[in-house]
Amino acid sequence: MQKIIQILCLFCCMYGWSQDTHYWTQQFGSKSSLMGGASVGGVRDNSSIYYNPGAMSLVDSSTVSVSATGYQYESLKLKNGAGSGIDLNSSKTYIIPLIITGTYKFKKNDRHTLGYTIISKMQTGLKLSARNDLELDVLPEFNSEGNEEFVAQYNLNTSVSEQWFGGGYSYRFSDHFSVGLTTFINYRSQLLEKSHVARAIPFDTSVYYQYITQLVSANDIQSIEFMNFNLINKIGFAFDFKKLKFGFAITTPGIKLYSSGNYLRDAQLSNMNLDENDLNDYIENAETEEEISAAVNDFKDGLYSFTANDKQDSKEGMQVEYKTPLSISGGIEYDFKKFKISTSWEWFDKIAPYHIIKPVEREVLRPKSAKFGYTSTEFMSIQESNKSVFNWVVACEIPLTKKISLISSFRTDNSYASKPTIESERINQTYWNLKHLTLGAVQKKEKSDLSLGLTYGFGNTTGPQYTNLATPYEANALEGDIETSEINYNTYALLLGYTYYLGK
Repeated sequence: MQKIIQILCLFCCMYGWSQDTHYWTQQFGSKSSLMGGASVGGVRDNSSIYYNPGAMSLVDSSTVSVSATGYQYESLKLKNGAGSGIDLNSSKTYIIPLIITGTYKFKKNDRHTLGYTIISKMQTGLKLSARNDLELDVLPEFNSEGNEEFVAQYNLNTSVSEQWFGGGYSYRFSDHFSVGLTTFINYRSQLLEKSHVARAIPFDTSVYYQYITQLVSANDIQSIEFMNFNLINKIGFAFDFKKLKFGFAITTPGIKLYSSGNYLRDAQLSNMNLDENDLNDYIENAETEEEISAAVNDFKDGLYSFTANDKQDSKEGMQVEYKTPLSISGGIEYDFKKFKISTSWEWFDKIAPYHIIKPVEREVLRPKSAKFGYTSTEFMSIQESNKSVFNWVVACEIPLTKKISLISSFRTDNSYASKPTIESERINQTYWNLKHLTLGAVQKKEKSDLSLGLTYGFGNTTGPQYTNLATPYEANALEGDIETSEINYNTYALLLGYTYYLGK
């Protein structure tokens, strides 16, 4: 029984959840996106409803804005990610509307400002696959001499989408100070489809094939989908002294409103000699056909064949929850006449371990000839924890003409996930830190602003392989020992933005 639990835990430890573990991957607003989000202190357009709601009432007029990335391209390469010489690669292209937002000033009292926004906070995913079809020495030599046919494949398909719907209010106490509050509904949907299948086939001339089995197999197939709604509040304070602008904002942890999801998983082992028993020890003293048959049956009794299977959803009691942290942000902008320098930072609090998915506890192992005590709680629980994160950005704006300004920015984008270990049970896919460079321009017209820019994001690190199909062996459920792979991530985005000023 202990060996079964170890193998099931091995299945659980196979990494494969595509969840963006970064808070600053995308930025919002026709100008703020070029600035990389260096807007907490100096934002003076309707993207303030997100960055600093206190600044909404400092905007000169009512505005309507539609900002979008025309195209975003993500690529990920994991060298030796599925074993030595077997790389994993993923590339995806998205068309993403980043923000639709507007503000309205009361004509009779422009100290009061209302705002609304729809933000595409996150749109990401991965699609990885690998296959190995070779003659390899998978089964122990003392049972099956030479190589066996080995066929295995690994597939991973994930997607994460997150939208924020918000409404805000800001009040200007004076020309130098204002305060505001935005309330967001955060909607997050997430999908995972993963399979790991391996087969070892002894050659038909071998004793093992003739007397024991024609096939040794293992598989783990998962399908997870969930959605979660949270209520998030952000309060902001903005200060304006012409050349010098600064401010800060506090974002509260999310309050769960509604969630649902479903989870299907099937893991199976067939004819697996996990204890590395030697067939020769059983048959060496057997002389008659009856004795050989009895010895073979005794050996077969030591093989493992079982399946763990379950399907659950929130309608029958499976619990689903996705948490967002407390964060505190601040920023400063200073106008040197010939150019402006802006900087912002944000600290995100840690989140203690919790269950994203907590299934109803019940038996999952078959055959049911014995109560193994291994239930859906161990088999299907999905846990998460976030470490604290600090990000910062610096941006420079240089006027080229009276109407056109050049903007460049650099920002960090650190992950809240710790680097995985071989033993860890985790769902994080992206645990590496990123950096983003942006270059673009803003053209100011009488009643509108038009922006165009390019962003390049990159990150690299080393980490454990997703699987090892290159050096499998039977005692490890037809998988090789997990080693280290090199990870390289790149993303490119074309930023398009438009702001229209109603009151000008």
